Parts: sequence; structure tokens; C-alpha cells
Amino acid sequence: MANPPIAKISDTIGRSWTLVGTVSCYLLSYILVSASQNFAQYGVGLVFYTIAQTGTNIVLDLIVSDISSARWRTLAVTIQFAPFLVMPWVAALMIESVLANIGWRWGVGMLAFIYPPCGAFLIGVLFFYQRKAKKMGIVQTAKLSFYKFFSLIDGGGLALLCAGFGMFFLPMSLASTTPSNWKTGWIIALMVVGGVLLISLPFYEKFLANHPILPTHYFKNKVIVLAAVMYFLDSLCFSASHSYLYSWVTISHNYDATRATFFIYLNGVVQATVGILVGLAIGKLRRTSGFYFVVRSFAPLVTVL
Repeated sequence: MANPPIAKISDTIGRSWTLVGTVSCYLLSYILVSASQNFAQYGVGLVFYTIAQTGTNIVLDLIVSDISSARWRTLAVTIQFAPFLVMPWVAALMIESVLANIGWRWGVGMLAFIYPPCGAFLIGVLFFYQRKAKKMGIVQTAKLSFYKFFSLIDGGGLALLCAGFGMFFLPMSLASTTPSNWKTGWIIALMVVGGVLLISLPFYEKFLANHPILPTHYFKNKVIVLAAVMYFLDSLCFSASHSYLYSWVTISHNYDATRATFFIYLNGVVQATVGILVGLAIGKLRRTSGFYFVVRSFAPLVTVL
């Protein structure tokens, strides 16, 4: 749900400032999680971490799309995950040492010192070329009023989208925590209001939004619709299978932290490897049909085997 807002903001204020915001969310999340004293504080930290991770991924994808051709874009996007071929194995070996020596709090907290300097290099490069582009007159330098900024990011559409999904899906998690479960009045009310907001979103985008975040003509494009459906199903299946996978292997199969980390990241490593190879194949063959299915189906199959 954070992808559309961050993509819109990135188009309005630039990739560099957006990346500064997502890296700041990373920093805040690590501090909150490492210093948390209860589940509520820990949960707030995870919210900021999710925003940071989602935002950073979408900004990096946008940067890659800006500087790559359509022919090699798949390879350019997947090559971002090349470090992932090594890091899971290194991280798995580090976990046992971290837990045994400095504890999990400093294990998370040390990332607050590591991540910002790592991100500073890319941010510095982006600011350098942004300043260069302004001097060359490639980008506009006029200051935006609040109304213009609100219009460019489609603030009304973003509010309807985020509030609609939040009100519709959040009660599904909260219903089990209430005494009356699904009979609780405000649970049903939130879902109804969320549904109404989502239904009203296309009408707002078509008749009121000057810069719609979800242009209605997108829904008439079969490629866009099918891509959105595939992404939704892929995210749903991944979340359903991996949300409790670490807990399952540690409790049911008595895996230690190192083996459990190896296990849960094996799918991602294979997927990254196949993605890079497929990106090379697409660049050489200049065909994309069928390759997405290969990446998404081959990785789980190899992992199981």
C-alpha cells in the first residue's frame, strides 16, 4: 500500500529526497525496535521498517527504469539483488554470534549505524546529478505551493486509497482481539466505510483528480490489469507461506538460528539467480512472454527439491 504514495512523491520531489526519507524510516525503525519495551513499540518500529523497505525498493526500481532501456530493464532490476546471493549465508553465520555476544537489541541497533552511511553514497550521487540537471535547465526549479504539491501527488486519491484499504483490512486482524469478535459493531462499520472509500476512488480519480494516482484508463489495459493481479497473488502466496516459516522450522523441526535463516532465504537466493539469468535471456532474445512464470515457479520448485 506504500508503493503508490512513495512513487508519486518521488516523481514530485525527486528520487534523492525520497530516498532520504526512506533511509530515515529505516533508521527510525531500527532505533524503535532495538529500544522497544513491549509489543506495541515493536509493532510501530516494524511499521516504519515496512515503509522504509517498500519505499526504498520502489525508488531503486524507478532509478533503474530511468537509466536503463526497455530491452535490458529486467536485467537491470534483477541485478540489484546480486548481493542477496551472498548476504543470506553471511547473515546466517552472524546471527548465532550476535545472539551469543551482544544480544538481539544491539544486533538490530547496529544497523542504525551501518545502513545510513551505506545509503549516503547513492544519495550523494543522486543529489550531484540533480544539481547538475538543474544547472543545465533539464528539470524545473520553481518552488511548489502546498496546493500544487497536494495536487501533483494526488493527495485526495492517496487518502482514499490508504484509508480505504486500512479500514477494510485492519478489522480482519483486530476482530479476534475483541470480546464479541465479528459481532463488534465498530469492526463491521470500519469495513463498510473502507469499502465505500475504495468504491468511490475510481470516481474521484476520473472526475476530480488533476494528476490521478490510478488513472481509470489503466483498468482498460489488459497488460496492466494482469500484471496487478499477478503481483497481488504473488504477494499473497509469499506472505501466506513465509510469514510463519521461520517459527515453524525452529519449533517443529528444532532448527537453530543459522539453519533456519539458511532455509527461509533459500527461495529468495534461487529466485534472484534465476531472475538475473532470465534478464540476460530477455536482453538477448528480446522477448518477455512466459519468463515471469519461469522465475516465479522455478524458484519454489528448486527450493523444495
